[in-house]
Amino acid sequence: MLKINSVSYNWKGALGKRRCTKYIVIHHQAGNGGPVAIHNAHIANGCVGIGYHFVVRKNGSVYYGRPADCVGAHAYGFNSVSIGVCFEGNYETTKSMPEAQMKSGMELVSYLKNTYPAAEIKRHSELCATACPGQHFPFDTIAQGVAVQNAKELESVNDIVWELSYRNIITDSDLWLEKCQNDTNAYWLARKAANMTVNNKIQLELVSVNDIVWELNQRNIIIDIALWLEKLDIDGDLYWLAYKIANLTQNK
Repeated sequence: MLKINSVSYNWKGALGKRRCTKYIVIHHQAGNGGPVAIHNAHIANGCVGIGYHFVVRKNGSVYYGRPADCVGAHAYGFNSVSIGVCFEGNYETTKSMPEAQMKSGMELVSYLKNTYPAAEIKRHSELCATACPGQHFPFDTIAQGVAVQNAKELESVNDIVWELSYRNIITDSDLWLEKCQNDTNAYWLARKAANMTVNNKIQLELVSVNDIVWELNQRNIIIDIALWLEKLDIDGDLYWLAYKIANLTQNK
């Protein structure tokens, strides 16, 4: 299972939020080094910090770079609408990618395709005048990702909370462990979210409590409308989870 490692970065300025994600842009580093080295190099070039959102090292380890919901600094003219993924190495000169890096790269692409299903996967060179990610980069293999395996529906509180945290739907795992153990309604909603994967492709994002509750009721996720209108009005954590589910459609 894909593990994405966190890094504490010292940002040299404010990071703007990205409003949409049209592209997942694949890069090579054109060199060697981890995310901190990239971060420092990008600062030296006048950026606020690492411009990529993810870094895949040769040994297969994967790291967060710039926060995934922020505007990147990796593809001039397309930063406000794209996620940047950087692979360690120079694939203009290196002819083969290590197996561990290939595997992690495919898993990361699958994760990003689930998170941003409408986004197109592009080489950096398809958007900008550059050789990146290099003539020997195995783009077609990486871009196809890995086949999603049929999995048993998640039922245990621990599994549900881990899945939601892994997919960045929740951030405070301890809070949700407690909520799901003590509130059957919270558990039911969390279970639904943990067993759904693909973002809704409707144009209008559902935000209001009324719209969210109506959507969940129409899809038979909830039944008692009055109960959930009240709960979402007074519980911000439950609102956020319901908001996420209302903008997801396809079962795992």
